[in-house]
Amino acid sequence: LVRPADKLRAIKAFQAKGFDFVGSPETISHEASLLKGKTSIDLHWDILRPGRTRENMVERLLSDHVDYGNHWGMSTAGTLFMMLVHPVFTKYTTTPHATLVRLIDLALLLDTLPEVMADTERLLDMAGLRTSGWITAQWLHMLIGNAMASELCARLRPGPVRRWWLRNWLRHDWSSRLLR
Repeated sequence: LVRPADKLRAIKAFQAKGFDFVGSPETISHEASLLKGKTSIDLHWDILRPGRTRENMVERLLSDHVDYGNHWGMSTAGTLFMMLVHPVFTKYTTTPHATLVRLIDLALLLDTLPEVMADTERLLDMAGLRTSGWITAQWLHMLIGNAMASELCARLRPGPVRRWWLRNWLRHDWSSRLLR
């Protein structure tokens, strides 16, 4: 994740290290891929297509970065936010593109760092994506029955009508059925 003003500089830096730029018409508004051999890097200058969030989250996520000793990265709350939201919009939550490893990573993060939930909720509210977070948490709870996922589901729970609709969406696998 880079600031939009830094995207060309970042792309050129990767190209200088032998990476090839690959831009897709479907995602060029917010991301591109850089490929070198079997290494693929998704470079984002927005977390989703512009307009999908209530406010632009890039600056907020980048300003709350953490020094992990060998690299800088998003805060744990920012990481949890991305793990809850991004899969919903990229079809990695409930379609054939979904993988269990994404949910296992999320379960491990929730189990080790439950104190970040309040900060993550604030990010979800800022972005207007609380329900997206609930969808991923609900899916995790359905598959694993994780206690932290259950707590997160309760904290992010949408109203009764939206909740009924989304549970049926998950239960009947409409994402996969309507994918084509």
